[in-house]
Parts: sequence; structure tokens; C-alpha cells
Amino acid sequence: MAEHNATVISVRRWEDGPHPIYELTHHGRQLACFHPGVGAPMATGLLDEVIALGCRKFMVCGGCGVLETDIAVGELIVVAAAVCDEGVSYHYLPPGRGVAANAAGVQALAALRNRGIPYRLGKTWTTDAPYRETAHKIA
Repeated sequence: MAEHNATVISVRRWEDGPHPIYELTHHGRQLACFHPGVGAPMATGLLDEVIALGCRKFMVCGGCGVLETDIAVGELIVVAAAVCDEGVSYHYLPPGRGVAANAAGVQALAALRNRGIPYRLGKTWTTDAPYRETAHKIA
């Protein structure tokens, strides 16, 4: 973060330790950046805290496993939809098995191709129990 002259504007303290929130300026706009921890409960807790601090628009980046064998490690996937299979989603969304991503956000990420960055659109499966991903659930 030092290369972007980021400053720590807040430190949120959780059971696993401190979570600094950084602020930087990019093309004249203020941006906040933080690591949301691992798992939906911590991520949403920190998200709610930065919303309380004034953040309104979000872009989330993360890693994941894949079910399709033709997806290479490190390949970029823009999530267009999700299958909800953890408990946190139901606190923020109407009941249902899935949710579509914000169409305007997905469309905005099409700019990646204009910069020569390849990606594929995909669907994700949210789960807090990755070792419970059985063949039956995958099917």
C-alpha cells in the first residue's frame, strides 16, 4: 500500500487481530481498501463496519476453488451469479437458492478486455463448509 501513498484511516479489531482500513487517492477519487478476513461472517461484519464509516460502492476480489477442470489456476472469473449455500446470504437477501450479480457492475468489468485482460463470466457457490462439497451437491 505504500507505493500508492495509502494511509490507515481506521483499524477494526476482531478476535483474529487487527484489520486496517486504508485510504488512497486514484484518479482524483478517494478509495478505501481492506482485507475482509476469511469466511462470510467475518467478511460481512467488516463490510457492515465500513458501510457505517461511509463506504457506499464495493468491488470484491478473492480466491476460490473450481468445479470445472478446464479452468486454470489464476484464471480470472467475473462472477455473474451465485448459488447461496451459507447462512449469511439470508440476512441480506430474500430467501432463495441463487442471486444474480449487479448487471451494471458486471458490465463495467467488461473494461478488463479493453485492457487486454482475459476473463470468463462464471457462477459461484457460496459455502462456509468446503469439505462438505459432495458429489451429490456438485451435481
